[in-house]
Amino acid sequence: MIIEKHILDMLNPVAMIKPSIITAVLKDAKIHILNDGVLEGHAMFDLLHKYYSMHLLQMWGFIEDIVSEEVGDIKTEYSKTASSSGESKWFKLYERELEKILSS
Repeated sequence: MIIEKHILDMLNPVAMIKPSIITAVLKDAKIHILNDGVLEGHAMFDLLHKYYSMHLLQMWGFIEDIVSEEVGDIKTEYSKTASSSGESKWFKLYERELEKILSS
């Protein structure tokens, strides 16, 4: 899976998350996205999958905030600001993209 490799590449190698945990997280995230009404063939499914998977990993204590990621020549930086409600920034990104998809 491309998304699984991308998530593993983003993680700090010291984290040493077992592949079985990554697989379980990806499965749970996929189910959640489908339940939210986005089909797997949607153009934004992989992005939602990444955001929700990272949210689960962070909420379950496997990772800390990731402040940047780099793929090829493209580098993306994220704010480290946490919400007062305790939601991860990954969940906020997920909700924002989901809202765009469902409102279009």
